[in-house]
Amino acid sequence: MDELGMYDWIPQNLERLEFQRFSPLGEGKDMADPKDIRNIEKKKERGVTGYNVYKVNDGVNEWQVKMEISKGRMETVYHVKKYDRPKHGVDPNTTILILRPIAPQRYEQ
Repeated sequence: MDELGMYDWIPQNLERLEFQRFSPLGEGKDMADPKDIRNIEKKKERGVTGYNVYKVNDGVNEWQVKMEISKGRMETVYHVKKYDRPKHGVDPNTTILILRPIAPQRYEQ
């Protein structure tokens, strides 16, 4: 299923959403940038107070779903993003240390 299809699928499968965290309004934005400030102000005027972030599996893929919270009580699907699958079972957020062999040293006595 693609992202567009998920916008139709989610309202019919709300019980499958797994809450991850609350994202406050303005999180990750540059509040010194006039464009970001205007964007946040427009959202506040509409009554947006923040976002709830969920994850859900549609049976094939795992998705991140951001729900916009309006007036502190109503949620609307705001953003849907497919989680990238880790390669070879490695979490993409994990730091991997790659060690390379060092040529043997000769020690003279």
